[in-house]
Amino acid sequence: IVDPEKCSLLSLGYSARFKNIPLQPERDIDFYLPGLAYPRRRPILQKLSDLGYNVRSSDLKTPAYIFRSLMGRSKAILEIGRFDNTSTPSTVRICIGATNSIPVLAENFKGPDFDYMYDYTIAVDFDSYVGRCVDLMEREDPIATGKALHDKFAAERPFKAILDALLAEKRLDPF
Repeated sequence: IVDPEKCSLLSLGYSARFKNIPLQPERDIDFYLPGLAYPRRRPILQKLSDLGYNVRSSDLKTPAYIFRSLMGRSKAILEIGRFDNTSTPSTVRICIGATNSIPVLAENFKGPDFDYMYDYTIAVDFDSYVGRCVDLMEREDPIATGKALHDKFAAERPFKAILDALLAEKRLDPF
């Protein structure tokens, strides 16, 4: 239906317009999974909870203002594939985390189309996921890590430059 010449993959990029998470000075949620606790994710969530961490998840019915509140109270965002055959990370979770200075622990799917996104996350293999979460909380400063990932994302991937290049490549006039 749509002319393929007018379609292209829109890469992940930073825009201050998307910085809409009210970060709290005291964050009481250690790990937040913005999504359903699918069976593949449950063991990780349970292990973190058993270790004494405050772990939360939400579903698609969560109102936006509650979602933003939960994010702003979180020290880290969890990005875990829903199924064993999941092959790409959630660009939305990564963009929200990097834009709003919240580190994302992203399961590494090692796909060439999305490798650049891992530069703005803490990339981790599924089998080492819990250990890496513990390291972030016990041996690092998740708030400082989130800020460093934000600064790198903002400097390296300004969304306006990405969009301008895409429009020039496709010879499209946005107006």
